[in-house]
Amino acid sequence: MFRSRNAASQTRLLQTAPHSVSQSERDSRNREAIPASWKFNMAAVEEALKAVCEKFRFKELNAYQKVAIEKFMQGRDIFVNLPTGYGKSLIFQALPTMFDMVMAGQGSIVVVVCPLLNLSKDQVAYLNSLGISAINISHVEKEGDRRDVEAGKYSLVYGTPESWLDNDRWRSMLTNKVYSEKLCAIAVDEAHVIRQWGTSSTNDHAVFRECYARLHEFRSLAPKEQIVALTATATNKTRDTIFDILLMKEPYVIFDSPNKPNLTYSIHYMEKEVDIVYYLGWLADDLRTNKEECARTIVYCQTIKQCGVIYATIRGLLGKDMFTPNDEAMLEMLHSCTPVANKNTIMESFSTEAGKIRVLVATIAFGMGVNCKAVSRVVHFGPAKNIESYAQETGRAGRDGSPAQAILLYNGLLLAHVEGNMTMYATSSECRRKGLMKHFEAEFTHISHLHLCCDICAMVCKCSLPSCGKSTEIPSYKTNANTARKTRQVSHEQKASVCQELNIYHKELVRNLLKTTSMCQINIFTDISFVLGFSELQIQQVLNNIESLFTVQDIYEYIEIWDLRHANKILQVLADTFNDTDENNLDKADIDDLMDDLWVEECMSLLDDDELLAKVTDVFLQDISMLQNMSLLKENLSNLEISDTSFAAVPDVVQNVLGNMDMN
Repeated sequence: MFRSRNAASQTRLLQTAPHSVSQSERDSRNREAIPASWKFNMAAVEEALKAVCEKFRFKELNAYQKVAIEKFMQGRDIFVNLPTGYGKSLIFQALPTMFDMVMAGQGSIVVVVCPLLNLSKDQVAYLNSLGISAINISHVEKEGDRRDVEAGKYSLVYGTPESWLDNDRWRSMLTNKVYSEKLCAIAVDEAHVIRQWGTSSTNDHAVFRECYARLHEFRSLAPKEQIVALTATATNKTRDTIFDILLMKEPYVIFDSPNKPNLTYSIHYMEKEVDIVYYLGWLADDLRTNKEECARTIVYCQTIKQCGVIYATIRGLLGKDMFTPNDEAMLEMLHSCTPVANKNTIMESFSTEAGKIRVLVATIAFGMGVNCKAVSRVVHFGPAKNIESYAQETGRAGRDGSPAQAILLYNGLLLAHVEGNMTMYATSSECRRKGLMKHFEAEFTHISHLHLCCDICAMVCKCSLPSCGKSTEIPSYKTNANTARKTRQVSHEQKASVCQELNIYHKELVRNLLKTTSMCQINIFTDISFVLGFSELQIQQVLNNIESLFTVQDIYEYIEIWDLRHANKILQVLADTFNDTDENNLDKADIDDLMDDLWVEECMSLLDDDELLAKVTDVFLQDISMLQNMSLLKENLSNLEISDTSFAAVPDVVQNVLGNMDMN
C-alpha cells in the first residue's frame, strides 16, 4: 500500500543521538540563532505556517515539512533525508517568511548552497513566479543586481560552493552589517554530493570540487546561524561525512525510508553474444503499438556513446513510428552535450503527464532536481555509479504511486567503473529491495505478492495473479531473425567521393572548434579528435564498412560515434552518393545547421559558473602527472608548455574536454 505523505500518524521522524563534536568546535560555534529571551510561541508558528501555505499556494504542508520548520525555529540544525517528491526545498524556502512573522522582523535572508547552476535557475524562476525575491549569485550579470544582493533585497540567495567561498565579494558579504542582522539560515541542497565531490577515496589526485570539503567555513563566516542540509538519498557513511564537514551540532534528523512499495526491481545479465536489440527492442515494440499511451520510460546510460548507440538502435527499429501524427518525436536523447534548446524541450515534455516524449535515453545529465511526471519505467544500461545514485534515479519512476518498474542491465565491463556497493547489489542473489534498503538501514514491509517485489522474489511466488512470473521478465522483441543484412556494391570512385566529403566535413569541424577559443589559441592537452568526436579514425571506419551502412543504427554499430549529428552527416553523404539509404533515418532537423551550432560550448551546466570552472581547471593541472600515463594524452602532454599565455586558453579547453566526458 502506498503511504500517504500527509498522514502524521504514518510519518517516521527520527532524532539522532548527539553527534561527536570536539570541545574546541563547540566553543568556536557558540551560536544561538534565536535570542534566549524569545520563547517558542507555537501559536505564532502556526500562523506563520498558514502564511507560507498561502504564499506558496498549498492547501497545507505535509508532516515532514511542518516538523522540520518547527524544529529549525526552535534553534536546531536540521538534516532532511526524504525521497524525491516530498517537498524538501520548501522547508528552507519558507524560512524567510517564518522568521519575519515569528520574530516580528522584516527582510530575513536564507543563503542556499546549490551544486548545479541549472538546478538553482529553476528554483529561482519558480520562486520569482510566486512573487518571492530570489537570485543566483553565480549568474548575476548586472552590477546593480549585485549591489541589491549585498543590500539584502533578496530573501533567498542561491550560489555554488565556489561562488560563496572562493569569490571574495560574496564571501565578505556574509559578514557585512546587513547579513549579520538578517541572515536566518544556511541551506545546503543535494547534500549527498558533499561526499561524492568533496572527498576522495585515494590520495592520488585532488577531489573534484574542493569547496565542498570546505563548507565548514560557513560556521566562521556566519557563526550564529543554523544549517539545514537536504538530500533524497544518503547512506550512513554519507550522512556522517555531511555531519563532519558541516560541523552539524546534534542535528535533528527527519528521515523516511527510500523504499517504494509500488516499484518492482529486476536485474538482468547481458550475454556478450546477444545483440542489444534483444534487451531493448521491446521498447520500440511498445512505442509502435501504444504510441502516445506508451508507458513513459527513462533509459539511463553510463556514457554519451552508449546513449547514442541505444538511441540509434531504438530509432532504427521504429523508423516513421517514432513520431506522433502531429510529427512530434516520442523518442529523444539527452546528455551533457545536447543543445540547450533540445534540453529545454525535453524538460518541458517531462514536466507534464501529457508530454509527447515517451522514451528518453539519457546520461546522468538528466539528473538532480529534474521534475519528472508520470514515469513508469527506469531502465539502467549499466549500473549507476553508486547505490545512492541508483536509488535516486530509480526513484523517478512511480512517483504518483502507480505500479512502476526498475530494470538494470549489466555485464562485466559495465561494472568496471562503479563503486563496490553497486557491484555488490547488482551481483547479489538476495531480494533486490532488501539489498537496496540495507545500504540505507531503512525498514520496509514485504510485499504480499512476491512477484511484484523483484526478480528474485518472483522465482518463489506462488500466487495465481495473471502477472505472476511475467512482471520481471524482459519482453520479447518481435523480429524476424532470418532477415538478411542489406549490402551494396561500391565503386572506387564512389568510395573516393565519400572520403572527400567527410574530410571536408572534418576540416570544417576543426575550424569551428578553433573559432570557439580566444584568438585561435587552443593550447589543448588532449587530441582534438577527442573534443570533436570525429576524426580520420571515423572516416576510415566508414570506408571500411561502406557496403553495409544504410541507417543511423548501422552507423552506430560499425562506427565509433557518440554524437547523432555526426551520424546524420555520414548518412547524408551516403544518401547523396548512393541514393539507397532510408531518408526517414535522417534527423528531421536541418543537418546543415550543425556548422552554426557551437555544440562544444553547450556542454555541462556544471561549468557555467566561473569560480567552478577555475576550480576544475586547477584539479586538471594538479593531475597532469597522472594524466601523462593515459595513452590518449601522453603524446600531447609531452609537448605541452605551461606558460602565461597558455593559461588564458586552458579554461576553454577544459570546458570542451569535460563536455565530452562522462562526469561519473
